[in-house]
Order: sequence, then C-alpha cells, then structure tokens
Amino acid sequence: MIRRQHRRFIRNSFLAVCGILLVIFLIIAAMMVQFVDSSIENELVSLIHFTSGGLLETEDNEKEDVDLAKELGMDGPRDATVGGTRFPTYLFQIVQAAPDPEATGLLPNDQILQIRGERSYLDDEDSWRVLLDEMLKSTKRIDRIESEEFCYMVDRSGQTIHIAIVDYSGYSRFLSRLLIAGIGLILGFAGTFYLLLRFSANIFLGPAERAWESQERFVGDASHEIKTPLAIILSTAELGTSDDAEENDRRFGVIRDEARRINLLITRMLESTRIRSIAAQQRSNKVFSLSDALTECALRYESLLYEQGVTLYSDVGEYLYAFADENAFKQVISALLDNAGKYTPKGRIARMTTHKKRRKVIVTVRSEGVGVGETERANIFNRFYRADEGRAHVEGSYGLGLAIAKNLIETMGGSIRCESDGETFTDFIVTMRAVRPPKKA
Repeated sequence: MIRRQHRRFIRNSFLAVCGILLVIFLIIAAMMVQFVDSSIENELVSLIHFTSGGLLETEDNEKEDVDLAKELGMDGPRDATVGGTRFPTYLFQIVQAAPDPEATGLLPNDQILQIRGERSYLDDEDSWRVLLDEMLKSTKRIDRIESEEFCYMVDRSGQTIHIAIVDYSGYSRFLSRLLIAGIGLILGFAGTFYLLLRFSANIFLGPAERAWESQERFVGDASHEIKTPLAIILSTAELGTSDDAEENDRRFGVIRDEARRINLLITRMLESTRIRSIAAQQRSNKVFSLSDALTECALRYESLLYEQGVTLYSDVGEYLYAFADENAFKQVISALLDNAGKYTPKGRIARMTTHKKRRKVIVTVRSEGVGVGETERANIFNRFYRADEGRAHVEGSYGLGLAIAKNLIETMGGSIRCESDGETFTDFIVTMRAVRPPKKA
C-alpha cells in the first residue's frame, strides 16, 4: 500500500507541476501574441497617419516627413517602429483612372505608387497588383494574407486609396522558435523535477515504505511460525484422552513442548521489537572490559559447543575497553556463538578472535566448514530468515537471534556484518569504538 501511495504521490505531483508549467507557458505565449498583434496594428495605423497629410517622399517635403515621423514615434519615414518591435513595412498609393474610394478591386488602368518599402518583396508589379487587388476586396478594417504572411490596412478616407502592409514572417519564425524552445524548456524542467521528485521521495518516503514492508513481512513470518505449533496442539487436543496412561503422557508432552515453542517465539519477538524502544536507548552504558566479557562468553559456550561436536578456539586480546551496555554486548556475542554451534559441522572448529585497529575493536566469530552465499549474506540479519530451513525446528531456531544481535549492537553505536567465501568459512564481524580504561579510584 505504501508503494502504491508512493507512486501515486510522484505521478500526481509530476502531473500538477507539468500542468502549471503548461498553463504559465500558454499565458506567456498568449500575452506575446497579443502584444505583437497590438504592435502590428499600431504600425499599420501609424503608416496610415503618415499619409494623412499627403506626404510623399520628395525633396520638397522631406523635412516635414521627418518631423511628422518623429511625432508619431518613428525613427524616420522609412523606419516605422512601435513599442521597440520592428517589422518590414510597405505603403502603397492607388492612383485610380476613375476615382472611386469604394472600389473593391483594381482596374487595368489604375496605377500603383510604392511610397515606402524596406525591401522589394516581389520582383514585378504584376505580383503586387494581384495582392493589392485581393486586399481591396476585403471589408475588414485590418486583415491578413496568410500565404504571404502579410497584415494590411486599407485607408479610403482621402481622395486616394492607401494600403499599409506589415510583413510578419519574421515574427512567425520567432514564434515558432519560441514554441520549440518553450516546449524544450518545459520538458527539461519537467524531467529534472521528476528526477528530483523521485530522489526526494526515496529519501523521505523510502524509509516509511521499507518499514511498512518489513512490518508486513514480520507479521507474515510470525504467523507462519506460530501456525505449525498451534496446528500440532489443536490436532493433539482433539484426540482427547486415552485409556493408555503412557499415550496420555505423550500427548500432553507434545502439547507442553509446542506451547513452550510458542512462548519462546513470542518472547523473542517481543525482545526483537523492543530493541529500538525508548528503554533500549536508555541502556546503562558504561566503560567495561571487552576482554573480560568476551572471555566469559567463550568459557560459557566452550563446553556447550563441545557437546555438539564443535571445538571453540578463542584468541582475545588484553586491555580492550568499550563504552556500552555490557549485558547487551554479551547477548550479542552469545547469539553469535550460539549460531556458530548450530551451523558449524560436527568435527569442525569455531573461532573467536579480536584485534584493535586505530580506535576500533573488531571481534570476529568464525564458523569453519560452512559458507554463506551472497543472497544469504544480504538477508541473514532479517527477522525470521534462516539460511538452513531444515534445522529450524530441530535446533529451536526462529531466525531472530542475528536480527536481535544487529539491533542491539547498533543501539550501542557499533556495527555487525557477515563475510564468507561461500564454501569454507563464515565470519560475523562486530566493530565497537575503543575507549581508554577507567581510572582506578
């Protein structure tokens, strides 16, 4: 469920940000289109006003043209500029053979005078005549010829007809580049945001997801472990009593043994879940002798391992001290030695050695004659995990000892890891921070 919510959070956040970016981009694009359209219209109006006094580009009225252009905000008669946006512009005067301000097309005898034009857009007059004829047919105040990317305005207010034209092809190319750049920017930002979202979600939601999965796995494994002894108890109880006293004792013995197994399992489960509680964090930490604690554990397990056919060799250095909970540390070492007794083949050797590296004390418990694969090493400290499932019930192992040991050692600021060549040995390595011995009173 946590994983599904995790993915839903990432998807919804990503889509929301993409939607916001798209809306912002569309608003900006719409504002730019409106601004440019307004600029084009202003340029057309300025060109038409430029002709209101009958101003032509002649030597007699050149000064007046320049003065009027400045009043209209132009740099000159041939350089109309509005709002800082430049467009190629054209201004034509139609000299009609038969004056008709309401004409809706050009007559063959009508003459075309190009008053201004920043460049010769078309090669011959016939091409212009076709375009101007089409413009005269329009009834709109301002219209467009999409094929040529022209925006034009026809002025019929004077004695002659004037047509102002703005070439917005450059603006179209700019808008296309802007659209491509905007889409690329949105995609790049969205991709970066998605990666950052995944990274941050893994950091902040990952622990909760792993904790939830661990809890689900713990409940499932615990249910599996409890199910078998309960089934045995129920099946034995359903048989009832027998006339044979020995048979009754056997049945009650089975029930008693399975009840003890459940009690032991529940006790270990409670211990496992309480390791990181507040009580676990408030241990009676003090400076104690690691050397003495390790020697005590070795002496306690030497005879137990010997009964199982395993020889324990210990090589513990002297004057090793640590600041931690001595009883919890002994519990960790006891769990490792107990594990060595269960999984070391009979006739083989288990070793416990120590060495000091800078300010660290490293304790190694080795089981010879048995290896652990890479997959098993990755899971060996998980609760209810057992490398050898066949020995679980015979040996009374529930796969909790190493998990408890790892939690205990981490609450004391230490670490534990497993190393193996997969065939001949398995090492459990405990690392603790070394401290100076306490001062004698």
